[in-house]
Amino acid sequence: MEEGGFAVLTEVDKVSQVGGDEKRRLFSDEYFSLFVWYRGGGLYGFQLCYDRLGSERALTWTSDHGYSHQSIDAGEEPGLGMKQTPVLSPKSPPPPASLAGDFAAASTSLEAEIRELVRGKIKDYLKH
Repeated sequence: MEEGGFAVLTEVDKVSQVGGDEKRRLFSDEYFSLFVWYRGGGLYGFQLCYDRLGSERALTWTSDHGYSHQSIDAGEEPGLGMKQTPVLSPKSPPPPASLAGDFAAASTSLEAEIRELVRGKIKDYLKH
């Protein structure tokens, strides 16, 4: 689905859960992947991956550790014929100023709690 020129984030069914960790959810479209983490029944963090088909980066926030912003090395090595595991790299250009607005346009289908927390944290991060 598209809304205002942006694809709308939809929840991915059957997200693998890590033993010992609390629930996590995943929402995705062509531009964004949003992982949301819960603790004690409430949201305690997220990782918003964006520009998935270009120069992919991730903005991560948790109530325990605050923010990080990193590039994602997709693990593609010419000549290997096989993709390796993607890894986060600390060297990253800053996020685009349009990130909060782009996320707002794509997140209309998300629950208000998730949408407002993530958008608010994006705006706070962009101020720094």
